[in-house]
Amino acid sequence: MLSSLSPEVRVGWSDAEPIFGGADGVHTCAPASASEEATDIFDSMRARDEELVLLIEDNMFDFENLIDLADRDIQTMINNFDEEELRTALKGADETLLEKFKANMSKNKAEMFQDEMDLMPPLAIAVVDAARKSIIRQARKLQDKGELILASPDGGDFV
Repeated sequence: MLSSLSPEVRVGWSDAEPIFGGADGVHTCAPASASEEATDIFDSMRARDEELVLLIEDNMFDFENLIDLADRDIQTMINNFDEEELRTALKGADETLLEKFKANMSKNKAEMFQDEMDLMPPLAIAVVDAARKSIIRQARKLQDKGELILASPDGGDFV
C-alpha cells in the first residue's frame, strides 16, 4: 500500500509501516498526509482492523480542536447533533470552546443550553470522554459527506 503513495507521504508513513501493530505512531503521521491518500490508507486499514482505525482517528483530532472550526461548521454541529450529548461533551471543556458554541446559537437557545448545563450533575470523566469521541466521530461523518470541515490541529490550509 505504501508504495502507491507520493514520496512525501511515504516518508511520513514509513515510520509507522507496521501500522497494524498499534496506533501511537500512526496518528502523528496521518495528519501530514494528503487527505485523499490518507483516506485510501484508512480504507485499506479499515478492511483489516476497524477498531484500530477508530482508535487512530480518535487520536488524530482532539475535542478541544473544535475551537478552530469556522462558525458555520459549529452551527452545522449544533443543528445535527443531540443537544444532551453536546452538553455532556462540553461539560468541563475550556470556557472558550463552550462560548464558541453558545455564540453560534440564538440568544434564547444559548441561555437554555447554559441553564441546562448548570443543572447537570457531576459526570464521570469516562462519560464526558465517550460523548466527546461520539461528537468527533459524528463530525467526521459530516466531513465525509462534505457538510463541514474539521480543521487540522496544526491549522492546515484549505482552498
